[in-house]
Amino acid sequence: MLGQILVGMEEPVLVDRDDRSSLFPGIDIVSVRDLTDVSEILGGSFDRSLTAEDRLYEGRQILLVELPVGGEEDMLNAIEILEEDPLVAYAEFNIIGSAISSPLVPNDPYFLPDPFSPFPDGLWGMEKIHAAEAWGLWEENRPETRPGSHDVLVGVLDTGVDYNHVDLIGNVDANLGYNFLYDNPWWWYQDSDPMDDEGHGTHVAGTIGAVGDNGEGVVGVCWEITIIPLKIWDSGAYGSVAEFVSALAYAEVIDIPILNISGRWCKNWLQDTELNAMYDAIEAYSGILVAAAGNDWMDNDLDDFTTAFPAAFDLSNIVTVAASNEWDGLVDNFTWGSNYGETTVDLAAPGDYILSTMPSDLYVSWSGTSMAAPHVTGVAALLKGYYPSATTAQIKEAVLNSATVTPSLIGKVSTGGRLNALAAMEYMDVIMKPLLYGDVDDNGRVAPMDASLLSRYLDGWPGIVINEAAADVDADGEITPFDLVILQRHIAGWPGYEVLHTSHSQNKITFPYSA
Repeated sequence: MLGQILVGMEEPVLVDRDDRSSLFPGIDIVSVRDLTDVSEILGGSFDRSLTAEDRLYEGRQILLVELPVGGEEDMLNAIEILEEDPLVAYAEFNIIGSAISSPLVPNDPYFLPDPFSPFPDGLWGMEKIHAAEAWGLWEENRPETRPGSHDVLVGVLDTGVDYNHVDLIGNVDANLGYNFLYDNPWWWYQDSDPMDDEGHGTHVAGTIGAVGDNGEGVVGVCWEITIIPLKIWDSGAYGSVAEFVSALAYAEVIDIPILNISGRWCKNWLQDTELNAMYDAIEAYSGILVAAAGNDWMDNDLDDFTTAFPAAFDLSNIVTVAASNEWDGLVDNFTWGSNYGETTVDLAAPGDYILSTMPSDLYVSWSGTSMAAPHVTGVAALLKGYYPSATTAQIKEAVLNSATVTPSLIGKVSTGGRLNALAAMEYMDVIMKPLLYGDVDDNGRVAPMDASLLSRYLDGWPGIVINEAAADVDADGEITPFDLVILQRHIAGWPGYEVLHTSHSQNKITFPYSA
């Protein structure tokens, strides 16, 4: 029997596959693999002379150590020995997680949008998040393009994707995809092909980016997108932390800005496993990770034996999604209910009877937070395509701050709201708009009226609304009478009070002396 241990290193070490015994003396190692070395995936070959300085991945080095064991006690002993090594930050079990499964609606001929079918509203989730209105805003401002962008890469951490599906062809790049199960002897895959052999990942991909306006089946939030299938679940929708870690390291190195994980691990699946390797991998990832909250009726805030991870991690680049129904309440069916959490779950999105793509050119309706998360991922990708320079923090801010607040979600998710694609795009227009200092009334120009408005604001006149960022013309973080003096002199044309164009395309009034 072989056991697997994840080992986080304090500093990167040289991994010699031909001399395993020297790495951790006292432990009979069958194999060791650097999960964060993605050179082979990128088409190179393993080079045991590679120095720490040559590493492509800058996050913590995490090793997968395989050893012969007779039972759990042998594993615990090995972990104890490893944690005594000063080069080791932690050692923990490589636990198995699973995709968040959902009830399957019968695959009958009426599941497509049809007034006489059991699903007469078709893609009701797209209607609920105002996707069509968001697409209309895109067309109004970007008439030469279709909603979304092939320049935006979205990684789907799942069971793979059927990249030959008629409604996904053109929006999936299988060449950049990878089957991370291929590298782990626990799984019996013969190659690195990221083809979906379960269906879950293809369903997720369809909601994110099924080709739009092509006369086929369904449409994703993004009509155009480049989905990268990162296969970490097998045909039974199971996979270990090791695959997740490798996939995130790969995503970071090839610069995938958005990832979707519709699955979860729980700490109690093996004793005292804190999922440190998973935490480290997400913390080192510079993009946004959209995570499904889980389908167990559980409060993820409790951080107990049933809490779903990575959804419940307190990390700035995670957006955690609950599943909502057509009435904006959390989904609560006979066999499953959406997880929630006032601090650990960010917002809800449609996740009940969601129609999407399935392998072999099929379509089916599934339910679960697995179906809710890709709505959010799709909107995040839409925002990235709309404003390519947007950062991870800005995209997360727009998605969360634009959520439609509903009474049934207050106290259940941190925003108290449900995803709104149109509002998210409008919010991005505000935060990405170049700031014109001195444009107090926010009409796109600096004029005498701006000085008059600022004067009244400083005098405390009631009902005066100004653009406070623009009114702080000396950019010292405060709006004072000195700002008014500078603005008046600029408008009057005083020498030295010119306009400075900054590197952020912002216009700031300057003056010849310090405040």
